[in-house]
Amino acid sequence: MRIAVISDIHGNSVAFDRVIDDINIQNVEGVIFLGDLVSKGPDPKGVFDKLLKIKPMVWIKGNTDTWFDENLEKWQPKTVMEKYLYNNYNYILDSLTDKDIESIKKLPEKQTLVIGKYNILCVHGSPRKVDEDLLPEATEDELKEILDGVTEDIILSGHIHQPYVRKVFNKIIINPGTVGFCNCYGDSRASYAIIEFENNVNVEFRKLDYDHQVAMDLAKEKGLPNIELFEKFMKTSD
Repeated sequence: MRIAVISDIHGNSVAFDRVIDDINIQNVEGVIFLGDLVSKGPDPKGVFDKLLKIKPMVWIKGNTDTWFDENLEKWQPKTVMEKYLYNNYNYILDSLTDKDIESIKKLPEKQTLVIGKYNILCVHGSPRKVDEDLLPEATEDELKEILDGVTEDIILSGHIHQPYVRKVFNKIIINPGTVGFCNCYGDSRASYAIIEFENNVNVEFRKLDYDHQVAMDLAKEKGLPNIELFEKFMKTSD
């Protein structure tokens, strides 16, 4: 079985369109989405509707998707970054319908499935927390603690914007990277993974160029607040 795994779209519909076009010619049998759909980018409604149309076999929350579970309207931001996130949260509320938001609130933070002989755990951050980093350079002692109690053969994780595969404790950890933002290696292409589940697990990382200026033009057109931070996150790993 051949599956596309995507994560961290972050409201960037221009990058997501590029990924969708590529998925459509890859003969995949399903799509898994690992969270962080609508935050920080210019087109929350666009990416929500596009993902809904795909009908992913797995769709879970990322840490920024949990914003809707909290009463952030009464939040009093103090730092520059907090004010940025608060402005972005309100921008998303203005973009999505109440039905869209309720759909996101009902999503699970993790999901399991079976493909062939493989038991798979899908998370955004780590099996313990939606916002915990599952890093490729983590020590075995650190991973032993993070993966304590995990019985699945494969862990699919997003969040850190770092595409990688790591085998440890007879398990495979796979991170597809980020669709909407620059990854931690300074690569600003849209990234996702195709996984083939046969006798072995084969992973191909797809890294796709897209027009950043078109994304910026869309952000200006839609009045995205703090547009300079979107440009920074999209183009650089800083």
